[in-house]
Amino acid sequence: MRPGFDVPGRIARQPGGVAVNVALALATRKAPVALLSHIGRDADGAALIALAETAGIHCAHVAQTDAPTDSYLAIEDPAGEVFAAVADCAALE
Repeated sequence: MRPGFDVPGRIARQPGGVAVNVALALATRKAPVALLSHIGRDADGAALIALAETAGIHCAHVAQTDAPTDSYLAIEDPAGEVFAAVADCAALE
């Protein structure tokens, strides 16, 4: 790809973030887990909390803000290597 290219691809949306990913991995191993994080008070934030609580993760210490939940967009090549990425992390900053 070069600037301005429009190529066919597949879009996959996955919940995550490092803290959530680690907590989910520990929860699948039946470890007691509490999540300490900062998310938006929006649909994406609510989905992350629901996912974590369903997995058995204690979420009482997750702070919420009116800023949108952070997101990360990765564009990968056919081998799965990151070609480019955009991190929208206003809440984190």
